[in-house]
Amino acid sequence: MLDFFYFTKYKFYIKFIEEVNLPEYKGSTLRGGLGYILKEIVCTLKYNQCDECLIKKQCPYSYLFLTPIQNNSKMMKKYKEAPHPFVIEPDFDLKTNYKKIEILNFNILLIGKAAEYLPYLVLSYYKLVEKGIGKEKAKYELIKVTFLNNGNEIEIYNNKEKKLKNINASDFKFKTLNYKNISKIKLKFITPTRLKYNNKITSNIEFHIIIRNLLRRISALSYFHCDKYFDVDYKNIIENSKNIKLISSNIKWYDWSRYSTRQKSKMHFGGFIGEAWYEGPLEQFIDYLLLGSEIHIGKNSTFGLGKYEVELIYE
Repeated sequence: MLDFFYFTKYKFYIKFIEEVNLPEYKGSTLRGGLGYILKEIVCTLKYNQCDECLIKKQCPYSYLFLTPIQNNSKMMKKYKEAPHPFVIEPDFDLKTNYKKIEILNFNILLIGKAAEYLPYLVLSYYKLVEKGIGKEKAKYELIKVTFLNNGNEIEIYNNKEKKLKNINASDFKFKTLNYKNISKIKLKFITPTRLKYNNKITSNIEFHIIIRNLLRRISALSYFHCDKYFDVDYKNIIENSKNIKLISSNIKWYDWSRYSTRQKSKMHFGGFIGEAWYEGPLEQFIDYLLLGSEIHIGKNSTFGLGKYEVELIYE
């Protein structure tokens, strides 16, 4: 059912050559620096506004960071941008101070054809060394990049050879399995999660709200980045999801904000974290939940928000 959906994940290792203080959630810092330097690298015409650019449809920066919706799109016609095809997953230990020679690693998930732009991302973090990272513009060294596959790390770049090995992303499709005898599940929301219901950000974690947000994200990413229209009976799935009961939770709200260089203002991205337990006829939803645990859920996922884990509890 979901075996057309493909994505690849890479781990970047950087070593600081001077002490630096970073925010607890580092996804914003890592994404901001990436966007800034990538645009500087690829923008040959040096336009301030990408909307005015003649080659925006072929531009790596435009595709990754703006993701404009084409006029002939069958989805999201009322929107200006589609969901971006990448997710940055920083360390979730909330560490803020890094000493000289300490190493920070973070993952980047590339969805569908976005994997074609991996060389641009590696080059961007390599070039960002010159400007530094974070508010303090701390200097660092890009040590290596690895490809993550079934718990294994395969080195595809290091700072000595400075050569990037190719990965065929379409070979790594999501594997759907037949799950039976599952009585309960636990969802552990690791980073602030921002779900929408009735056009508002909500802390309501009823199961049908989780599924609504998952279906919305999976279908959009499938269409815009995996070249597949996700044709399922949404109404039936959502109705069935209402039979799954929330039996316990310890969810709490976490306020988080970042400064947007592009919009020149402070942006607030609060979301909920914690754990929730559900029970009911769950088999139909397991693949959606497991895929969602990889691609994140909710708003602002490119920063690393909406990261959760799934624990299956069998009878």
